[in-house]
Amino acid sequence: MSKALMLSLFLLFSAAWVQALEGYPNGEEKNPPQLTTVQGCLQSAAGHFSLKQTDGTVTRLSFSKQLTKLVGHEVKITGKPSVRTVSETSYGVASSAEELPIFDVKTVTNVADTCKAQ
Repeated sequence: MSKALMLSLFLLFSAAWVQALEGYPNGEEKNPPQLTTVQGCLQSAAGHFSLKQTDGTVTRLSFSKQLTKLVGHEVKITGKPSVRTVSETSYGVASSAEELPIFDVKTVTNVADTCKAQ
């Protein structure tokens, strides 16, 4: 009788363990962020990259070594919108943190060696 009881308890705890693991992150997101593609003229100023689209919209980009050699080119960039927190806090001064929208670059494709007149 005790073997049957032990087996039943083992199976019950195993089932509960498996049920608990179903919600545990396994490295794959159930709803991964959708990638977006934007196209325009790649610009660089003060160590920051941006993309100026034909409608005049300027999008700040995350740094990627792929971008350096394509400044001044028309490019197509795939990635996702994100936010970067910038803080300039000095000793003895109140913290000043600001959230800036940024486009997290995943891939870059060169469309043309020069930008279209904008």
